[in-house]
Amino acid sequence: MDNAGLTRWGLSLREGEPCEGFLRVKSARPTALDVSLRSADGNTITARHTLKTEGKGEFENLSFALTPTADDANGRFAVTLSQTGDITLGY
Repeated sequence: MDNAGLTRWGLSLREGEPCEGFLRVKSARPTALDVSLRSADGNTITARHTLKTEGKGEFENLSFALTPTADDANGRFAVTLSQTGDITLGY
């Protein structure tokens, strides 16, 4: 799943400027997932962090910090599973 901003115009990513946030994630068993910043086409990853759920079947807050290694005026933020599993993302 990715977020490329309002009407998918892209997120303005600046090399060296950290992006911080958290996800609300629910999973029935421990699961690893990656959050990443990507290029406009989604093929180049400029920052990545692996998060792990406890897997208790309740929503958890998982914090992250990503610092892009390159500028991209039309970047994306992505959430991908690092292993086979099921998660629910909340807000």
